[in-house]
Order: sequence, then structure tokens, then C-alpha cells
Amino acid sequence: MKKNGWKVIHGCCEEASVALITKISIEKTDFSLSIALVPSSEIGQRLAYECATFATWINPQIGIEALNFEEDLLTDIDTSRRDDRNCKRLSVLSQLMTKPVRPRLLIATPQALFGTCPIRKKFETQQIQLNVGATISFQVLIKRLTQELDYDAEAVCEYPGQIAIRGGLVDIYPYQSQQPY
Repeated sequence: MKKNGWKVIHGCCEEASVALITKISIEKTDFSLSIALVPSSEIGQRLAYECATFATWINPQIGIEALNFEEDLLTDIDTSRRDDRNCKRLSVLSQLMTKPVRPRLLIATPQALFGTCPIRKKFETQQIQLNVGATISFQVLIKRLTQELDYDAEAVCEYPGQIAIRGGLVDIYPYQSQQPY
């Protein structure tokens, strides 16, 4: 059913949803965002993988960018699990700020959509874009990371929000990343 330009589909079983959601997402020629609401993060992870895979079968040249937007968890749970979820949320928000090159599908629970998010303008100013071949002062980069963006300088870079300085090299573990660089 269509409501105000939105295609609303409900009551679809999980097994049939992959094909239906992928087809709807890939048909969008303007690469606007499609949103699929799911009952749990686990189903969201599975659906994101299956939709992205199925899309390559429908149209290998385009595919879709399936983004699983995790719930922000309460503070009374395991710290590493909460940090992992927050990193995934920030990663999805970072991807949504870039211009899409293929159809995008945001998969989330209602709780994830209504969870806390940073203010966009502040989020944009708290990112550093490092490009291959670009030059940036070593001291300026370290100062910006540690003083302005609140990164911790450690001997080894193991967790999001940390940097490790080894001579003239800097390992950075961005808050929105799954691994250090």
C-alpha cells in the first residue's frame, strides 16, 4: 500500500522479505533510502547480509548498500558489547552522510531508530578525512585527535577511540570503525 509516497509493506514473513525488500530497494533510480523495520538486531544483521547478496544476483552492476543500524544499548550491559554497538551505529551514520552510489537499505528495529544519535552538524565537524597523498602536520593530527576529538594515546591501539604513536607512524582506531588503521 502507498502512503504519502511511501511504500508500506507489513505482515511479510521473514523468508519472503529478502526478495521483496531487495527488489523494492534496487528499483529506486534516485538511490533514495529504503527503510526496513525488523523485530530484533539479529534479524537485521541476517537481513542486511541476505539482501546485499540477493541484490548482486538481481543486478550485479549495481547491487545495494544494506546498512544494519544497531540499537544503542543501555549503560548497564557489558561495556565491550555496548562500545561495539555504538561503533556500528556511528559507522552507519557516517555512511549516510556520503553521497550514495547505489540504492541504500537501512535495516533497523524501531528502538534503534528512536535511540540517541549525535547532532549532525557536530558529528560532521568531529570527523577527519585522511586521503592518500594528502599532507597533514603530524603534530596537528595528534593534537586534533587527542585534544579535540578525545582519543586516548596508548602503547597499542586496540579499541575504538584510541591512537598509538610509534615513531613517525600513527595507528588510529576510529570510533565508527570495526578495526584500527
